[in-house]
Parts: sequence; C-alpha cells; structure tokens
Amino acid sequence: MLLCRVYLVYKIMRHTIFGAFVTSNPSYSNEFRSPLSLRESVYLHIKKLIMHNMIAPGEVIAVDRMATMLGVSRTPVREALLLLEGDALVTSAPNHGFVTTEISASHIEHVFEVRRILESHAAYTATPLISESKIEALGDLFNRAVAEIRQGSYELCDQCDLELHGLILENCGNPVLAELVNSLVERTLRIRYLANTPPELYGETIMEEHTAVLRALRSRNADEARLKMETHLLNACERTHSCLKSIRNKQL
Repeated sequence: MLLCRVYLVYKIMRHTIFGAFVTSNPSYSNEFRSPLSLRESVYLHIKKLIMHNMIAPGEVIAVDRMATMLGVSRTPVREALLLLEGDALVTSAPNHGFVTTEISASHIEHVFEVRRILESHAAYTATPLISESKIEALGDLFNRAVAEIRQGSYELCDQCDLELHGLILENCGNPVLAELVNSLVERTLRIRYLANTPPELYGETIMEEHTAVLRALRSRNADEARLKMETHLLNACERTHSCLKSIRNKQL
C-alpha cells in the first residue's frame, strides 16, 4: 500500500499536465469523471499542479477561480485544499483563500535533515527483512539503468530511485516510520522538480550512491546501509542547493 502511494506521487511528477490547459473547452469537468470521488479527483489535480510548480511557491489559490477553471463547485475545491493543507503544500490565508507553501533554503535543509535521520534508520531496520528475490530484482533494474546511462539515456534513473526507497520503506517493519518518510518523499519530489536537477550532470553519481545502498542491503550489513543512505541524502541536499543556486544566478 505504501509503495503504491509513493508511485502515485512518482506518476504525478512524471505525467505532463500541459494537456489540461491546451483545450478549446474551458471546463475541465470531463477530467473528473472517474471512479474517484470528486474531492479526490480535484485534490489530485491541484496537487499535480503544485508538485510540478505550475502553481508557484507562495502563489495564492483562490477557491472561486480554481472552481471555475476546473468546472466544479467551490465545495470540492475547498475540501481538496484542506487536504493539501494537511500535506503541508498550502496554508490558509484569511481573505485570500489558500497560499502554496514557500520553498526556502532553510526549508530544503530541514526536509532533508529529517528525512536523513528517519530514512537512514529505515534502511538499517529493513536490511535483514528484505527478501533475496526483491533485492535481486532491484539489482537487475540497476544493471539496466547503468547500461542505459553508458549510452547517454537516463530514463530508468527515477524508477531506480523510487524502487530503492520504496522497497526500504515497505520492509522497515514500522508503518509509522514509513508514513513519516513517505510524507517527506513528497516534499522532496516537489523540491527536486523546482531544482530541475539535470540527469546528465548527476545521474551517474546518484546511481553510484544507490548502488552502494543496494550493495549493503545485499550483504545484510545494516550499519553500512544506514551510513550509505545517510550519505546519499546528504549529497542529494547539496545537489539541490547547487541546482537552485545555478537557477537563481541565471535569473539575475
């Protein structure tokens, strides 16, 4: 179940949303004719906009305007925004509706710091619990990704990332820990999309870090798995800061 939630976020990040805007029909109500409830559909749609930073950090989301854009009433929009407030993606602003949360340098540092503490422990506890078959299946995926990287393709890098972290969370033996880390994964994905980390610049390095974690899992070395996960997330934070700094410099 948890891995399914992680993959839902992954699909939100990977699936383009421009098709929702390039249409001759200003109403998006057809998009919400699905088995999901109207509130859930609106929630996922707005979340997708925020995660992709199509609604920028610090931007006001007016309930009336969003309802008109989506072709629905105010009620499911307000309910969806309250759910997103629980996800820490928006905050309510008196007389202004809701505002998407800012992504500051300190926010990035705090998210990665907590994730590093929790997920390194998750790697430690998951090491003796993950089955050999799952480790080998992940190893096969990693081998394919490395082969593609050598040919200049980075298509499998994101999948390797989600598979590795998801496998650890699924097998850490503590659903509360897994749920907390998963909420941080969602925040990290939004940050990463904003940073627009170039895969050709960091893809090979990230795969090496992931492989180091996988190697520790395969050897059942829990202390090493914890250390390699901690190192990986520390480096990920530094890469994110570097990419955002580069973006800011280009905007000057």
